Amino acid sequence: MDNLQPFVVFPDTHGHLLEVEGVISFCRQRGILQDHRLLFLGDYVDRGPNVKELMNLCVALQKEGNVFLAGNHEFVLRMALNTYHPNWEYWLGRWAVGHEDGTLQSYGVKLPSKDFFDDKTAWGKAIVELWWAMPDSHRDFLFGLPLFYETAEQIFVHAGLNLQPWEEQKLFLQGGDHGARGPEQVFSHKLAQTIVHGAEKMVVSGHQHFSKPTKTSKRLLLHCGVDYGGPLVAWVNDLDRFIIPTKKV
Repeated sequence: MDNLQPFVVFPDTHGHLLEVEGVISFCRQRGILQDHRLLFLGDYVDRGPNVKELMNLCVALQKEGNVFLAGNHEFVLRMALNTYHPNWEYWLGRWAVGHEDGTLQSYGVKLPSKDFFDDKTAWGKAIVELWWAMPDSHRDFLFGLPLFYETAEQIFVHAGLNLQPWEEQKLFLQGGDHGARGPEQVFSHKLAQTIVHGAEKMVVSGHQHFSKPTKTSKRLLLHCGVDYGGPLVAWVNDLDRFIIPTKKV
């Protein structure tokens, strides 16, 4: 593993700023960040208590050369924010019903009093208000997130890969058309639990949470459910070591 790009890899963080800062502080104190970058697998918004503050940190860390990918929550949010998209109402509803959870409040936008199906107009207004409440740097960060990151030996993606050859999936993820419902490599819980895939390299993902990391020679399932009360477990890839807090920071 000597030729690996050295990373400390983070799964879903979902607004849990203190936990992220705790892992980063642990790494700094032990000198790990002297020769390692950070790589985040997506899902920074929703569910956690400090979405806006975590986004501030993400923007700052990205400027320092660290790597950030889009999770399903970022993918849906940026589609909902794109009010000119021909399928905007579908994505607005998908965001309102299955994804928005504390992000509006974190940016100071009032949550609509009725659900999406009872008041679509209110949710449309809320997403426009969110657009204007977000700093430009946050919107630029959100819309610029790639769907994967590839090194000589590893592929990092939010959910996982299917059985098709990696080069075909790579072209799909790099393209602009990701289907009516979004790429399964970002959304599929099935792929996030699947060990077998179509790539020769190791695939590292989050999305589906487990009680502990699951690792084989070709697969790492890293997410341990920080958004459900679990620890924020990170992985130092070149050392093949996990950073597992004994309790939430």
